[in-house]
Amino acid sequence: DGPAGGPPPAPLLDWALDGLVSVGALTREDGQAMLTPLGNWAVWVKLEQICVAAQSPAGNIEQSAADMLRGCANLTPGPARAEYRAWLAARPA
Repeated sequence: DGPAGGPPPAPLLDWALDGLVSVGALTREDGQAMLTPLGNWAVWVKLEQICVAAQSPAGNIEQSAADMLRGCANLTPGPARAEYRAWLAARPA
């Protein structure tokens, strides 16, 4: 067994990679894995989301939705919009 009684890492990694292959984000051949154009795009989008989240102007990224909205209440529309967009970008779709 792997850490915390879970499956060993190799079968778990194989399962995850097979999932990416099944949606066309990855190809596997001769023990190698390569991102497809779809996989490259997905990585790029996620990195962009992380970068946007890191630029949260008012620092509400780690807050709950209600606390983030309260934090935006005293902002003008432009900064408030930037803040909630950064907050949303930091959340899984």
